[in-house]
Amino acid sequence: MFLRFKNYFNEQTIVTLTLLVGLSIAFWPVIFAGHTFQSAQTLPGVMDTGPYGYPKDAPRADIDAFGHDPAGSGWQILAENKKVSSEIRRGRWPLWNPHQMMGTPLAHNLQLSPFFPTRVLFELFQHPLAFDLHILLLLFLGGFFMYLYLRLLELQLLASCVGACSFMLTGCLALFAPFSFIDCQATLPIGLYLIEKIARKPNRRTVSCLALFLGSIFLCGYPAALIPALLALGLYGLFRIFFPPSDLQNCSTVQARFSHLSTSLMLGLGTGTILLLPATDFVLQAEHQRGISIGHWALNPLLWPGVIIPFLYSYAKPEVGSWFTGWHGVIPSILVLLALSGKKWNRVEWFFTLFGLFCFLKLIGLPPGSWLGYLPGFNRINLPRYLQPEFALCLCVLSAFGAQKLFSGAITLRKTFLIVLALGIGLAVILAFQRDIFISLSIGSSIKRILLGFFWIFAFIVVTLLGLTRRISHQSCTISWTILLILELACSHQRTRNLRWDPFLPAPYIGFLKKESPPFRILGLDGVLYPPYSSAFGIDDIRWMNALWLPHYARYIRTFVCADTGDRMAGGEVSLQLTDANGRFSRYLNLANIKYLLVPQDSTHVELERTPELQLVYSNDIRIYENRSVLPRAFVVGKVTQVLNDKDAVQLMSEKTFDVAKEAVVTTNDFFPLPANLDTEQDVGTVEVRSYDTQSVLMFARLRTPGFLIISDTYYPKWRATVDGKQTQILRANVAFRGIFLPAGNHSIEMVYHDPLFNLCLVVSGCALLICVLLFCNPRAAVTHGKV
Repeated sequence: MFLRFKNYFNEQTIVTLTLLVGLSIAFWPVIFAGHTFQSAQTLPGVMDTGPYGYPKDAPRADIDAFGHDPAGSGWQILAENKKVSSEIRRGRWPLWNPHQMMGTPLAHNLQLSPFFPTRVLFELFQHPLAFDLHILLLLFLGGFFMYLYLRLLELQLLASCVGACSFMLTGCLALFAPFSFIDCQATLPIGLYLIEKIARKPNRRTVSCLALFLGSIFLCGYPAALIPALLALGLYGLFRIFFPPSDLQNCSTVQARFSHLSTSLMLGLGTGTILLLPATDFVLQAEHQRGISIGHWALNPLLWPGVIIPFLYSYAKPEVGSWFTGWHGVIPSILVLLALSGKKWNRVEWFFTLFGLFCFLKLIGLPPGSWLGYLPGFNRINLPRYLQPEFALCLCVLSAFGAQKLFSGAITLRKTFLIVLALGIGLAVILAFQRDIFISLSIGSSIKRILLGFFWIFAFIVVTLLGLTRRISHQSCTISWTILLILELACSHQRTRNLRWDPFLPAPYIGFLKKESPPFRILGLDGVLYPPYSSAFGIDDIRWMNALWLPHYARYIRTFVCADTGDRMAGGEVSLQLTDANGRFSRYLNLANIKYLLVPQDSTHVELERTPELQLVYSNDIRIYENRSVLPRAFVVGKVTQVLNDKDAVQLMSEKTFDVAKEAVVTTNDFFPLPANLDTEQDVGTVEVRSYDTQSVLMFARLRTPGFLIISDTYYPKWRATVDGKQTQILRANVAFRGIFLPAGNHSIEMVYHDPLFNLCLVVSGCALLICVLLFCNPRAAVTHGKV
């Protein structure tokens, strides 16, 4: 029957339909019922409860099951992608974001992936549906190229379909789909396929395709995903350099294979240079707020049933190793065991077995896998979350080999029955010793998941017994096993999903804030305009959510605003210093240009009502307090003290007599020659901000005596300043901000973001892309071919 079906459709059409059916069953609420992958409805956003206008009785996805957290929501990252889109639409490269952290690099902050090919889909159309299509496209491409890769290894069609469906519907990709770190890891099979093509039959077109793919991987930028993905692809490339397909005729030399793959790597690096070098430059100037030891995290090895049974362990219970939520499924795991139990292993099986074992040892914290946590780069990545796609990749390839051996009869049905029975008994024993874990979770949901897992084991055993008793043919067994696998993976995904809703739908208070014309900043409390949502509306905020902080910003925030803030400044910290000892609004928040405080209607902040400088000016969907003592974005002082380090600067600014409106502290490595008459606290002049744009600021100053201009934007060395057309030096003032000396008189001041490195990288990436296109248009095929 299956062979007759193939007569009407070619093989790739059959696989495409199979993958689409699998996606439709797994994600039917998203495809057919108007639901979404997005997590914004479940987390703070425009409002403290989520997006504005989202129905209270609408479904909300289970945060625990999906592994979402306020720091990692894909839509909070995409708020800045919306800013990226607006910059590109205005004909500018998205280099600087003035709306977060008092100013910070935008495209090169390593979390946005603004140039990743499929993410551009959202940036172009700016619609929630585009985000869902972006994720579905990633999953489909991962599954389809897994099929192409397995067929290139000359596995049977059904075995290749098994591997493709296993990867496309694997738990870690579906669970963490809203996160940008999945972008490059979901497309790993494309890299495997192209590397294998080069190892078998190299030509210019394949080399250029691999270069473009590697370029897209580099454009992902997210180091937690990029480094493990490059590790997997790099090791597989080395494997194919020294261990090519064994049955190739006229096999190319090691030097030739190395030349082809290194050419692809160099061109890929060139294509991704537009992001890699400027991002590296930013990393060298930034501070990582999570420390250097997070790569050493490990999981309890007794939790391995969570790899098999979906949602067995809750994400919200880190004490039981809940980061291991990247389940693989019962039937694919059975097929992996069948692959490992076979007598004859080829080279590819050995590679994925050893690499998968290495990944598993890292996940549970045993050497040599744990040694990854000590390597540069890896020591800053909490690999239990980010290494799971690579681990799943190994399991999916091995499950395809297990299916091949099972379908071809290389493993007997009797042996299959014994292996499945042993797996069931082993699971039962391990789970019996973990009763305390399930009690600490939700025992009802845990038992339900366990019973569902054993149901698929039972179904596999039934089909195998029917084959053993010759009730059905081996071919029917083969088709039944494949259908069971697709059904298990497709039906195991979470069914409760949020409604598709625009998370950037502006609330009425957004319109109130947008009416203000002079530049000002806000501070949202208790989840209002949760960072970085303000970027989507062009509203300036002092808050930030990223592991990378500019060091001067971090020092200012932790010293004067919130001492115990971690890797995020979200406005809900306990030690947030809004007032001083006298009950007056913090002079350091005044200096940061905080004009409005945003508070939910049901929040109780008694200190806001008692602070004389704050006045309630809006009370509708939220409450807004205006700060009457706020300092303008740019102003001039007449007294300047020069110090050599931030410790002395902090000490001076912490003194009660320090007046942030009349004096400044400048931190320089070498003493800067101070102009004369810069030691007065009298009013020396005024500054007018005439134009404040993303990458440029135009001001006009009128000074009676020499003064020092302070603009409360984060100091960053890429900014350049001119006074009356003549370039002048920007100094770091008051720990975190920019300042320049001005002589007496009227002056036109312009500050412009200028990054020569980015311009150079733009040329390099353009040239590399052009070379790839030329290679693709002029292929030269080799004559090698053969088997695994």
